[in-house]
Amino acid sequence: MTRFASLASTSALALCLGAGAAQADITAQEVWTDLQAYMTGFGYDITATTAQSGDTLNVTDLTMSMEIPDAEGTVIIRMGDLALVDRGDGTVSLSIPASWPLEFDVAIAGEDPVSGRLSYLSEGMETVISGSPGDTQTTVGADSITVQLDEVTAEGETFGSDVFRVVIGMDDVAGTGTMKVGELREFDQSGSVAQVTYDIDVQPPEEEEDRLVLTGTLDNLAFAATGAIPQNTDMADMGAAVEAGFAVDASYSYGPTQAQFSFNDNGDTVNGTAGAATGSFAMMMNGDRLSYEAGGTDAKIDLTGSQLPFPVSLAMAETGFKLSVPVQPTDDPQDFELDVTLGGFQMSDMIWSLFDMQGVLPRDPATIDIDLSGQARLFMNLFKIEDEMSGMGMGQAPAMPGELHQVTLDGLLVEAAGARLTGEGSFAIDNTDMETFDGMPRPEGELNLTLRGANALMDNLVQMGLLPQEQAMGARMMMGMFAVPGDGEDTLKSTIEVNEQGHVLANGQRLR
Repeated sequence: MTRFASLASTSALALCLGAGAAQADITAQEVWTDLQAYMTGFGYDITATTAQSGDTLNVTDLTMSMEIPDAEGTVIIRMGDLALVDRGDGTVSLSIPASWPLEFDVAIAGEDPVSGRLSYLSEGMETVISGSPGDTQTTVGADSITVQLDEVTAEGETFGSDVFRVVIGMDDVAGTGTMKVGELREFDQSGSVAQVTYDIDVQPPEEEEDRLVLTGTLDNLAFAATGAIPQNTDMADMGAAVEAGFAVDASYSYGPTQAQFSFNDNGDTVNGTAGAATGSFAMMMNGDRLSYEAGGTDAKIDLTGSQLPFPVSLAMAETGFKLSVPVQPTDDPQDFELDVTLGGFQMSDMIWSLFDMQGVLPRDPATIDIDLSGQARLFMNLFKIEDEMSGMGMGQAPAMPGELHQVTLDGLLVEAAGARLTGEGSFAIDNTDMETFDGMPRPEGELNLTLRGANALMDNLVQMGLLPQEQAMGARMMMGMFAVPGDGEDTLKSTIEVNEQGHVLANGQRLR
């Protein structure tokens, strides 16, 4: 949350001041008062000098400081001057110079302090706040915004442009934000950036050959977020903040993106390119649930290097991840979900030739796709598990944070080198029976699996010399115990069942 609040202190902060009472009036002083309250709510101490000059409230010597959570240290951010201007129509504009300086100091106990200076450069930037106190709307637009790192001081030395270049730019920036203040600060934001560019070049002065260069672009960035922020709550204590009403539902998407990079370390070099067609990320957090979701399409990376015998090329057609879990202890089980997708993985023929020079194995794209869901019950707040564990006395057995009640494999796909494994199944978990499986809760249900191409794969591995014939024979015997012939050539299927008596069966044959 610290990083979010720091960005909000610039023009993006204006988005968080938004809401929609278009007919009401708001003054520059009211905007400034709410801005201070907002940042204080995130744990910042705010100091500044203000002076009214006609319709303009000038804010100078603006400084924000915060204690670093879970560490003995502080972060101090000093900003350039800004102005809040009453526009004469009941709205206020936030004005900063085209070149706006930002300075920071980071001090952590036991470590050398770090300080630095950045420049916040903008063209055609306009920020307008309308509405009334506690119910405001903000619009932000800029032809371009650039943030560049000008100077860093660490370990008693100051480094500038002769050592590094760090520049991040954004073109065609637009956004809106609304905020209503009551017992909670309720916000709704959205925005877009036509293109993000980054240019990083670092060369340590004591090592003239060492160098890191990273450049790239990210197009069509779009973001949206809604949520609520509690008043007078320590946002560093996420458990307390969520209990007080903190909630957020945010997402962003982008694409395409591309990057070029080179790295030299004591004469060892790596050069490459990377990119993807699309990418996305979403997060939801409230008093009941926590979820993350991320994905991308057509990712690719190409590498060459002094330690690589040949160029390396890797590609992934689809990536995906989803996690959704409850966060509060409840009397009844709650739903959870976990999905992982690595789809259409491909590597260059040169990599294949390291272990398959004759091209024995099929080189079709490989895929892993696992889709799990179920029900579980927590015994403690998810955000306070660490505190609960640390509060236990010496010699106490670790407390279980929760228990499973239902696990369902909604889908399984593992496909590579000509073989394909699919499956689905479901098990109910009896947490009252800890005897049948020697201290483990007793499952009841079945798992259905289908395996195609396994014998052909083993034949190919034997031909390549990667799998001894006797081990292949043992594997076939094992498959014969757990599987029966399926539909089609080189197809096996298996049903693994655990019944009410705790018996484990494979295709009707009892194993336990």
